[in-house]
Amino acid sequence: MRLPPLRPLPCAAAAAVFAAAVLAGAAQPDVPAQDAAKRLNQVLGLVLQHHVDSLSVDSVMTRAARGLVGELGDPYSTLYSPKELAAFDLSTRGRYGGVGMLLEQQEGTQVVARVYPNTPAERAGVKEGDMIREVGALATKGWPLTRVTDSLKGPEGTPVRVVFARPGEGAPRERSLTRAVVRLPAVPFAARLTSQVGYVPLQQFSDLAGDETRRAVRELLAAGAKGLVLDLRGNPGGLVDQAVDVAGIFLPQGAPVVQVRGREGVLETARTTTAPAIPADVPLVVLVDGGSASASEIVAGALQDHDRALVLGTRSFGKGLVQAVYPLEGGYALKMTTARWHTPLGRALHRARTHADSVAAAGVEKGAMATVRTGTGRTLAADGGITPDVTVRGDTTPLPGSRALQRAVGTKVETLARVLGEMTFAHQSEVDADGRVPAPWRAEFVERLRASGIAVSPAADSAGEALDRMLATRLLRRARGDSAVARRWFGDDRVLRDAVTRLERSASTVALLQAAPQGAPQTP
Repeated sequence: MRLPPLRPLPCAAAAAVFAAAVLAGAAQPDVPAQDAAKRLNQVLGLVLQHHVDSLSVDSVMTRAARGLVGELGDPYSTLYSPKELAAFDLSTRGRYGGVGMLLEQQEGTQVVARVYPNTPAERAGVKEGDMIREVGALATKGWPLTRVTDSLKGPEGTPVRVVFARPGEGAPRERSLTRAVVRLPAVPFAARLTSQVGYVPLQQFSDLAGDETRRAVRELLAAGAKGLVLDLRGNPGGLVDQAVDVAGIFLPQGAPVVQVRGREGVLETARTTTAPAIPADVPLVVLVDGGSASASEIVAGALQDHDRALVLGTRSFGKGLVQAVYPLEGGYALKMTTARWHTPLGRALHRARTHADSVAAAGVEKGAMATVRTGTGRTLAADGGITPDVTVRGDTTPLPGSRALQRAVGTKVETLARVLGEMTFAHQSEVDADGRVPAPWRAEFVERLRASGIAVSPAADSAGEALDRMLATRLLRRARGDSAVARRWFGDDRVLRDAVTRLERSASTVALLQAAPQGAPQTP
């Protein structure tokens, strides 16, 4: 079939100019590369002129760019739209312009599930369980959750009117909140689980992760903790400079934390820049699992290589790729893999999962060592990701009565959340430090659920224990914070319980490591 003549188009010309600019950046552009640039120019023009569906220039060019990135075979290289870039920035930097509330949908109503500290919402007295009735001048009943959250976000310094209803109160509360840059905490709380063991859950490596972790560690030691648990389970990573800062809390100044190896074989090493915040003999356990990735693996790997911590849990995810973000015109950005991470002893953090991934990693992984030895002679696996010194898997057995409760609730999860919120408001001032649920409270909970269409049997039903725990957890968090919840239930977390036991038996880092199995990681 004869193709119609190709008319020059502004966008096609732009593509040619772009291709020429790229080629000009190469050392010696060859003729085949020049031909490829022309071919790209021709394809773009033909699609714009003759495709059965009318496509805008912007759409075609964006699709071409996405196709190029997709053909790299690298699942971590991405072209972000402006909206996607904003979400990425929130996940890595932990900040956005808003009022500082986490919302959930309950029976067509948007309910405050969490109020973040030091935010406009906290300063305005908003409480967990408050229901949003209006945003601006509009009633929110029936709105999808995303519409409400988008309405609350906006430029820093701008006001937004919000009307709340609180269970147990007749009149709604009207508040004018001034939007601000909201920082999601990297360390939402710290807790002394026992008289000797402090607990620091580090959930993301946002731009203040190092400061928040350092402050939590110092407060716990000042309160009497003799050993620490740094929980990196489920932490997907974030900013690498913050990973180096966190490692520097525990390692000597100038200690290597991570190696960066690019395609040219250039080796760079990031080192700690500050003195450690705690003595080297304070025993430390680091928890990891399959959700621990990237910056989390950098920290765990460095502490493990330096014999500074016992790593416990399950093998980490294995994302050891360095991404750089390049801003583009129109608010777009290209996140592209530019190098790979290695631990101080040279263990590659990245673990190949697909054929394309394996091909991309082949040059780095070829001839990689299977194990390395630390300064004290401990053997560490070097097969991608971080393999714990001691493997401990979480308990997947459901709590007694939880299945009975799930059957009773069925699809009425939002109804359960509403009733739970009502119970919390009714009894939050009465809960004790242990979170005990008196029998009359459980009976009231059951009756409220039954009145709302959830057929839970009387208080003696097998779901009673699950109801008690659910109510106690919400009451403790509302009245005394997340640290109280952690203290109350850490014994039900098999991995955390094992870490606490080891720390209570170890007076120093040396003792902690000597008590762990030597050689290949084992399960106790």
